[in-house]
Amino acid sequence: MPEIKFNAQEAFANNPKATAKGNKHVFVLMDESGSMSGLEEAVTTGCNEFIYSFAEDPDAKIWLAWFDHSPGQERTRFKVRGEVAADVKQLAPGDYSPRGATPLNDAIADTVAALDATVNKDENVFLVIITDGYENASEHSTESIRRLLSAREESGWGIVFLGANQNAAETAAEFGMVKPGQAFNFAATEVNVRMSMRNLSGVAKMRVDKAAGQAGRDQYDKEVAAEYTRRGGRIDGDE
Repeated sequence: MPEIKFNAQEAFANNPKATAKGNKHVFVLMDESGSMSGLEEAVTTGCNEFIYSFAEDPDAKIWLAWFDHSPGQERTRFKVRGEVAADVKQLAPGDYSPRGATPLNDAIADTVAALDATVNKDENVFLVIITDGYENASEHSTESIRRLLSAREESGWGIVFLGANQNAAETAAEFGMVKPGQAFNFAATEVNVRMSMRNLSGVAKMRVDKAAGQAGRDQYDKEVAAEYTRRGGRIDGDE
């Protein structure tokens, strides 16, 4: 396996340290459908590194969920529910078992419901949705999810979409996410998945650290748009 040059602490190293008051909820919603098969180690290692990057921030609450559609199984499975990063148990490849179809819309609805039941008004939320395929197994319509996410964005949430095997910007736009930096492409390979998660930690920190107030969110929009342009719309590379 080629060596990965980055670590989560160095990614976006010019970002200021956390200044926002209140808790920060960082949620990773990860596709576990069959097309992700072969990426078990990359996904779990990448998620471990992402979580560890927040280990020194006692205000950061980590959430992690897998999703797929398999008969007899819950479509959205919560692996971590709002825990301080330092307390999260490391994932092993056996904790991630790709199978089934892709109920992307339903999983987003489940995620929003879980956060709505927990997050207070003065808390910051960063939600990242990661998939290597298209919606193909949901009860919720794409339009209903667009309205749901748009309302949460208006309340101050930061939401980013990572897509492989598709035009991530076009898919995100269907959910109302049209700002530069709200959608990134990545390649569904072992190296690229891990690199994506490492670089993603920088985006997440940038957002939750600036989320206190509209001025901070506007500044984040400018900075992440610049990163989006610099990286050519990709999250899985060093440039």
